[in-house]
Amino acid sequence: MSKPFLLLLTLFLFAALNACGPQQPHGYTGYLYFAQGNYLNRFSLRDGSLSVVANFGNMTIREISPFGKNRLFLTGTATISRKTAPQISWIDLETGEKVSQYSGILARYMVNANVVVYDDGIKLYAMPQGSGSAPDEVIYSHGLNRITTVLEVSNDTLLFETGESGERVIRGWNAVSGSQQVYPALTAACELVGAVWLESLQQLACRPRDGSAEETAYLLVNLDGESDSQLNLPEGKRFTALAYIPGQHALVLKESWKSVIGDQEKSAVWIHNVRTGENTRLSKNKNLGTSVVFTPL
Repeated sequence: MSKPFLLLLTLFLFAALNACGPQQPHGYTGYLYFAQGNYLNRFSLRDGSLSVVANFGNMTIREISPFGKNRLFLTGTATISRKTAPQISWIDLETGEKVSQYSGILARYMVNANVVVYDDGIKLYAMPQGSGSAPDEVIYSHGLNRITTVLEVSNDTLLFETGESGERVIRGWNAVSGSQQVYPALTAACELVGAVWLESLQQLACRPRDGSAEETAYLLVNLDGESDSQLNLPEGKRFTALAYIPGQHALVLKESWKSVIGDQEKSAVWIHNVRTGENTRLSKNKNLGTSVVFTPL
């Protein structure tokens, strides 16, 4: 066998081994918790691995959110006496303890004010935590399931989008003062569904309301509805923003597309670094749904 041939074979094998080896480190760490059916799962930002955290039996989990340091709220539906009912539960990630809290369609914990906000389908409530707390307060009464989403932003403010009389309106409630206001300019500029609050920028990453921009565009908008830029995401791809990790300047996104064969829905996990503008695909063929929670450990 000639020396040139051996050299070419060696180079080929070296390239093949590198191609099959681990991806270059990207520096992102921590975990994303997400739900699939009745399972709570965990995705590693470091290496893209998946693990099952808990099985919630007959509860189909629709959404998860933080509930203090080591707990998560889970909202969804459960079958009780052969009837399907909305349910809010929580899990302690350290001990594995699981508790069915109450009937409702969404729940948020506002840590600074120590208040749980939940919706029973027709009323949005504030429920102060701790001994000697004030009684529950009705924040907003609405038609059946008229609140599409809620999102905590700066200064202990919770945004929620309503759809009364077919008109979309973004409202805000302050957990400390109890005051409310309507955000007409923000409503005109942004869809709250699929939006994420970028704490370090004090802006929302949101899809445009009027659809004048391309379908995949994400605008950067402040609470006054003012926008001077949009995220520089890879062209020709469809993204949904999932979560923001301030300490890593990382906006987690879900890419969605349909396969050529079978027209099946496919997904990938990306991170957009809001400081550098760099886009990194962490994992292909991983579907985190539309609701995730980041934890460092």
